[in-house]
Parts: sequence; structure tokens; C-alpha cells
Amino acid sequence: MAITGLPALLRSAPARVRHDARLPGELVAVLFMASIALLAQSTQASVFLFPELGAIAFGVCAFPRGAMARAPGLVILTPVLTAVIGTVITQHLPYDLVSVLLSVGSGFVIVRVLRSPVAPAIAAGLLPLTLGETSWLFPPAVMLGTGVLALFAVMRNRLWPAHDVTPPDVTAADSRRLLAPGRFGWAIFAIGAIVLAFAVGWITGCRMVLFPPLTVIAYYMFAHPDVPAWAHRSWVVPVACVSSAAGGMFLWSQLGDGPLTAALAMVWGLGLLRALDLYLPPVLAVALLPIVINVPDPSYPVAVGLGAVILTATFMVYRRVAFV
Repeated sequence: MAITGLPALLRSAPARVRHDARLPGELVAVLFMASIALLAQSTQASVFLFPELGAIAFGVCAFPRGAMARAPGLVILTPVLTAVIGTVITQHLPYDLVSVLLSVGSGFVIVRVLRSPVAPAIAAGLLPLTLGETSWLFPPAVMLGTGVLALFAVMRNRLWPAHDVTPPDVTAADSRRLLAPGRFGWAIFAIGAIVLAFAVGWITGCRMVLFPPLTVIAYYMFAHPDVPAWAHRSWVVPVACVSSAAGGMFLWSQLGDGPLTAALAMVWGLGLLRALDLYLPPVLAVALLPIVINVPDPSYPVAVGLGAVILTATFMVYRRVAFV
């Protein structure tokens, strides 16, 4: 059976989606992340709370006819592969430009080769490197979380067929031919934005300028540059990222790293996506990330904003040189 790829998932952006139709799925995603946070807290193993699980849970639970929900095997396989590669890189290399490019580049390749709609998996390669997490518990932890989501997708489709739920409205974005950069020119610009974010983080001493979800956002934007949400409203990406980071940081400072924080961070992120009329699941991971950082720096929202601005500025240059 053919698997619908990420472009179809992006085109199920909620510009005309009835929010009440996806609300039950969003609630399931919130409860799922709260359960994962409870597991992480009770076992004292923060690796169980992989922030991009929030993004994957949103894609699987809120959109039963979306690409992720219809590819349960890839929901498990894609993040586990990137997590394994990220763990190996972290164990053998220091945090520098070479290791960052290896982890991010591997994630891009895996997603493209598998034709996987699970783009949030890209962050699983960079997260252990960013946090210095060398434990081999990380890939099995990712497998546990994604496995539960895959099982949920399979069981729901058997017990409650997707046609019983109002699907997202699918409207094709305007497609235009890419010029000089070529078929994979998007990757050159995406990697360029990541290098710039790394350089600024290196100079300032703040790794979170290159926060792991930024790599996923780069994939969404550069590989699919004609999606109206960022093609015509580029400003919305930094606004969403900064707002998500600020909300997640505030919740962590007030409530700690427990399941309530994870649930409220998801609610905050989902509210932002609705308010901004945006389909960009990594925004949810930005809100969850402070929970897994040992001691989040108060400047986290500023660093996230800086990284998002660098990415958006590079994307605007990309569109100018790549399209007619």
C-alpha cells in the first residue's frame, strides 16, 4: 500500500480544518505526553520524554487520515534509526560542527530515503548530542513511545474507521519549479541555516540557538517551500517558536518537570498552532524541551528566537533565488 508522504501531511494544514473534529485526538496526545512524563519522572530517566514525541503524537492522534497515522511502521522505524545514529555520534564525537552535520544530515537522508512522513525523527539524532546523552537507553525509550503511538493508530483505525472523523481539508499549495539549486538544492540552504545557527551558538556559548526542533522546522520549510503558512507568512515561524519556548520555560519554572508540566506545555503549543493557524508540529517540542534539559537557561526563549530568525532569514533568501 502506498504511503502518503510529508507534503500531503503539510497540505492538511488547518487553514480550513474544523478544530472540533481534531480536538479528541489532541486530548489523547496531551494525555499521552503526560503519561510519558510520568514514566520519565518515576524512573528518573528523562530519555523517555523525547520532546518530538509531542509532535509525532499530534500528527498521529489529531489526524487519523494523515500521513503519520497511516504509516505506523515508519512512526517507529524512523525515530529509532535517527536515535541510534545520534547516540553513536554522541558517544564517539564531541559537540562540534562535524558531529552536528553528521547527525542532522543522517536524519535528512533517512527521512528522504524511507519517504517517511515522520520528519520530527530528525531531532532524535541531534538531541543526545546537544544534551550530551550517551546512554543506550535512549533508542529503546524512543521505540517505546513511538511504539505506543503506532499501536494506537492501528487499533483506532480498526475499531473506529477514519471516515467517522471529519478529516482535515486538503488543499494543494501552489507548486513552482525550482531553478538553479536543483532537486536537492533545498538541503544546501537548510544545512546552511543550521551551520549559521551553530556558529552563533558557538560564539555566544548557547547551544540552544541550534535547538533540536529547529532541524525539523528546517526540513518542513526548505523541503516544502510552497506551503502558504511560511511561504507567505514567514514571520509566523519565529513568533510560534519564541512563544512556545517562553510558555514551556514558564511552566517548567513554576511546576518542575512532571506530567502536569508536559500536559500544559502540549496544551500551550496546541493553542499556539490554532491561534496562528499553523501546521508545524515541532512547535510542540519547543515547549517540551525545557523539561528534559537538566537546568534550562533563562535565556532559552531568546536563543530559540535567534535560531528561528536565522532559519527564517535563510529561507527568505532561498525563496528569492530558487523560484521565479
